[in-house]
Amino acid sequence: MNLKPYPEYKDSGVEWYGQIPENWKLTKLKHISKGIFDGDWVEFKDQVENGDYKLIQLKNIGVGKLIKKIDKEVTNSFYKKNNCMRIDDGNLLIARIPEPILRSTVFLEKFGNCITVVDVSILIPKNEIDSFFLSYLLNSDDMRQMGETLLAGATRQRISRSKISLLPVIIPPKIEQKEIINFLDKKTSEIDKTIQKDTKLIELLKEKRAALINHAVTKGLDPNAKMKDSGVEWIGEIPESANIMPFRRICNLNQGLQYPEDKRLSEPNETSKIYITIKYIHSNREIAEYIPNPPRRAVCKKKMFF
Repeated sequence: MNLKPYPEYKDSGVEWYGQIPENWKLTKLKHISKGIFDGDWVEFKDQVENGDYKLIQLKNIGVGKLIKKIDKEVTNSFYKKNNCMRIDDGNLLIARIPEPILRSTVFLEKFGNCITVVDVSILIPKNEIDSFFLSYLLNSDDMRQMGETLLAGATRQRISRSKISLLPVIIPPKIEQKEIINFLDKKTSEIDKTIQKDTKLIELLKEKRAALINHAVTKGLDPNAKMKDSGVEWIGEIPESANIMPFRRICNLNQGLQYPEDKRLSEPNETSKIYITIKYIHSNREIAEYIPNPPRRAVCKKKMFF
């Protein structure tokens, strides 16, 4: 992607930003906001299906957009009693917990009356800052890597609101922010459409692959073969020379071994065998579970199928 260079550049003073255009400024996130606030403490018992304020949870914060259905709400009495903060149009919602860290989206008025949870920060930008530019910036790889270095916590890592407020950000003039937003909206939309087309193509190829296999194993390879009714609705017709019989007539079926998770080994020893569970079937995951002294009947041999 060839972009027109700026006339002059300067050192940003931040190693991972490097050189930035001369008319851009480096500052801290807190200096370009009217305030950065944590969401509200909402326990499970406080959540209802039909309330007065929608509750935006961590699972709803996507990269540049709200995702999944907002399926929880709180009542007006809870809102007033706890002095909750209503999210306003143009506020930026920032996730303080991975994955990924600092993912953010701009809140729009069309979402209605909403509050959010304590692990989402609410940033109110100053007038000279476009929320959508900030969203693109915080969702960038550079900012994400910076956020990962600031994670802390024994049980679940998160970034504090105070550390978010001190994040170094580079800000162009507002007219240029708009130009960057328009450029990125156009380009990312084109990329998204390509991904959708490729995804659809992949699904069609998967269907073709399944149909090809199904036809080969139930109809054979000879298109001119005489056919007969199989007597099985979902199989339909089969070549005259083929036979229908129960699966047990052509193989031996053995049940796998159920072994408690807390007794499995993470490292092999002299008597252990690899333990293949459902999660490893049709998966690229490396098998990392073993069981000691399994019975012989449960030990797999070559050319066995799962």
